[in-house]
Amino acid sequence: MKSCLSFIRQTFKVLSLGLLLFFSVPVLSQESILSASNNVTGDGGTVTYSVGQVAFRTAEAASGTITEGVQQPYEILFMSGTEDGKVRSIDCSVYPNPVISEVTLKIDRPSFDQLNYQLINNNGLIIKTIKIESQETTIPMHELPAGVYLLSVLENNSNLGTWKIIKK
Repeated sequence: MKSCLSFIRQTFKVLSLGLLLFFSVPVLSQESILSASNNVTGDGGTVTYSVGQVAFRTAEAASGTITEGVQQPYEILFMSGTEDGKVRSIDCSVYPNPVISEVTLKIDRPSFDQLNYQLINNNGLIIKTIKIESQETTIPMHELPAGVYLLSVLENNSNLGTWKIIKK
């Protein structure tokens, strides 16, 4: 009986020590507070996304800015024009995005007749409508407050494409 109690005490000590060592190992992972997240599966594969990271840190220096976090606030969004059921598009690029002082609209096209751009604020108000006259157009944004803007390229008042611009 004494040897049986001794065996149980010894086994209990070994198991307790093993559990203590197992649960004392630090676990490292990323942490994020999100408003929503999900997995989406389709014919082309699976995508995991998250929306609304509210906890991140930003460090600024003379040489630039870096944002630490799970999600990065960098986004380039292009929406092709689809008015009247007809799909219209244009081969161009908008950079830098996010922007601080000015954004460049570069259009790969031989003719610029009837082309203009509209800059729209987040309330849907058209801030500027200017005719495009060359392959590269510089759009000043330094006087505008930080926020999200839409840049639309129009031909004969028909939307060819719209980009989401983030002004810092």
